[in-house]
Order: sequence, then C-alpha cells, then structure tokens
Amino acid sequence: MRGWCGPSTPTSPRLPSRCWWSWIRSAPGSPRTPSSSTLRCSRRCRRSRSPCSDAAPSGRAATRPIGAPLGVAWPLAALALFIVAGSLYARLGLDIRNTFLNVGLYVAMMFCAAAMVLQSDDPGALARAYLRLLLAGALVMSALLVASYGKRQVYHEQIFLVIPMAALAFVAARRALARWAGALFFLAMAWFSHKYTSYLIGVLALTYLGALVWLPRVLRAPGPGAVASAYWGVVAAIAAVGALAALALRGELELPSGNPEYRLQTYWAAWDRFADSPWWGTGFAVESVEKFTGFTIGIAGNVLPTHSDVLDIAAHGGLAAVLLWALGLWRVGALAHRALLRPAQLDHPWAAQAHTLALLSLAAVLTYAFNPILLQPSMAALVWTNLGMLLGLALCAGGPAPRLAGGRE
Repeated sequence: MRGWCGPSTPTSPRLPSRCWWSWIRSAPGSPRTPSSSTLRCSRRCRRSRSPCSDAAPSGRAATRPIGAPLGVAWPLAALALFIVAGSLYARLGLDIRNTFLNVGLYVAMMFCAAAMVLQSDDPGALARAYLRLLLAGALVMSALLVASYGKRQVYHEQIFLVIPMAALAFVAARRALARWAGALFFLAMAWFSHKYTSYLIGVLALTYLGALVWLPRVLRAPGPGAVASAYWGVVAAIAAVGALAALALRGELELPSGNPEYRLQTYWAAWDRFADSPWWGTGFAVESVEKFTGFTIGIAGNVLPTHSDVLDIAAHGGLAAVLLWALGLWRVGALAHRALLRPAQLDHPWAAQAHTLALLSLAAVLTYAFNPILLQPSMAALVWTNLGMLLGLALCAGGPAPRLAGGRE
C-alpha cells in the first residue's frame, strides 16, 4: 500500500523528481548532467521510498488530505465531543469549576500533530526534530532522577517521557554497543524513579523492544550479526539479574508503598459511579475531583481526582466512553503497526521515530491508568501529541485512512 507521503512522480525514467531538483540546485551553472551523488540519491529514493534529505519542497504536502486522521481516529474525536459537551454543561449550566474540559479539549492535539506531519515536506525530519526535543528533556530528567535517588522522588507522572526513549537508541543506533548502552541507560531510570508505575513501564519497554526489535533482528540477521545481537541480549539480562541480586543481598531492594489505601478508596468510588450508570455514566457533567474523608492527605483540602483517568472515563462516560476510547486507540495502533511497526520494516527510514512514538504512547496509557495526567494541560498535550505524530507518520507511510461507513474516506 502506498502512503500519502511517498516520493514524487519521476520526471525521468532514471531519476525521481526530487533528485533531479537536488542535481539542478547543487550545480546551477554546470551542464545538466547527473552527478554520481545524484545517482546515489536516486538509488536511495527508490530503495527507501521516502524523500531524500536534500529534497526541495515539491508541493506534495498540499495534496495530502488533512482530514485523513479523522478517518482513522474518529472514535477519539467522538469521545472528545462527549466529554466537552458534558463539561460545558457542568461549567455553564451547573456552575461547576473543576470539570473534565481539559480531558476532552486536548484530544485535539492529536489531530493537530497528525495534520502537521501530513502537511510537512519531510515528515521524517519533523518527527526527528520533535524527538530530539523530548530526548533533551529526558536526559535532563534522567540526571535529576539519578541525583535525587534515595533522597526524594521526582518526575513520577512524567516518567512515561523518559523510559521509552530506550526505543530511540535501540532502533536508531547502528553499533551494537551504542544501541545497548543507550537502551539500558533509559531502562535503568525505572529503578531510579522508584515507583510502581516506572517499574511497569520498564517491563513494558523490555517486552516491546524484545518482541518487536531484538528478536526479529536475531532471527533475520546473518551469522555474525545474529550471534552479536544474541550475545548482547544475554549480557544485558545477566547484568540486570546480577544488579537486582546484589541489591537484595545488601538489603537495598526496598519497594515503594504505592499508597494502596488512598488509591483503592478512589478506585472503589469510581467503580461505584460506573455501577450506578454503566452505559453513559454521569455524562461528564460533574466535578472532576472529589473530597475524600476516610483519611487526611494534607494537601488540597482532601479534594483530589481519581488516581486513574481510565476509571474516570468509565465512571463518567460508561461503556460508551470506554468503547470509543479503546476503539480509537486500537485503530491508530493497527494502522501504525501495519505501516511502520512490523518487524520486516525495521530498516524503514522512519522506524526509529515510529517505534519511539509508539512506546511513548503505550507508556502514557499505562501511566494514566494509575495517575490523573489527562486533567493536566501540559501532560495531556504531550500524551496526545505523541500519538498524533505516530498517526501522521503511519498515514504517510501506510496509505490512505480506512474508509468510513458508506464508503467515504
């Protein structure tokens, strides 16, 4: 299946049009004879089926359907409208100040991010630049996590932006040592964070990278490559087990408490609301926080949100909201897997960006299953922007959006 963002139609039987532009632009006063570098550019374009890095704008971006993301993620758009409608009624009709408006409004960031990718002349470069910004932030947060270890806990809810950066190193790095060192560095942040959410994200990242990246490389790599990949995998596993054993023997393997008393009280309260109205919930026309009286927390007057955005979606939107949420994520994930995340596509020029964005998005779901990050504007913006960038790349690489009911695209 050909994507929206494929190379331009060739103007010559030998060179794609973007490579012709590279040749003309690089030698404005020379005879129009393709150079060896231009011929190499041609071969790269044909082999990777993506624009060359020195390609000039060709107007192709203007022809990409900006509404294509809606054709894929329409259940999330419907969920957002449901949440916004209920929240506006709560705010304007019932004079409730703490509503779920942020949860609904920031879903729009996903569609904005996907549209930017679709309209870009070089979607891969746009995704790389975005991930460089996230990587810089992840490195700063990693340094603070290490410096604060054993003293205080930092970046609890933001940890989904740190650990998944292991995918960027593990897929993009060409040398085995750099690949494993970079991946292990970010995976180690699960330990320094010292939170159950971090441990779960670490296990998720290990499983993802092992199943979709490491194992396919071992199975398909010829001779020495397979041996080297398997060797480093065994070394990493032995090192991890050895480190955990050493910490246990020294009595330093102390696990966090996880605040189960508070969490369980909020979870049961959300479950009771869901049981009262399992089809539509409260319609999101209620407060997004609740005053808890079972114990004293010491902050915010004991008025706090449920520590699970997923349970809030179920409690206040019922099965209708849960199905829209799950269906929307599944449709985006299915398209991304088909277009960029299959093991056979590890050599795709956008593979590193796609796998990193996919792991960031999965880690975000795991995080907001146990934390109220979708109520926070900055966190919600990052959650949905990551998913939108992935959706945009998948649409570019994998083709048009699935058809809507009635045969419309």
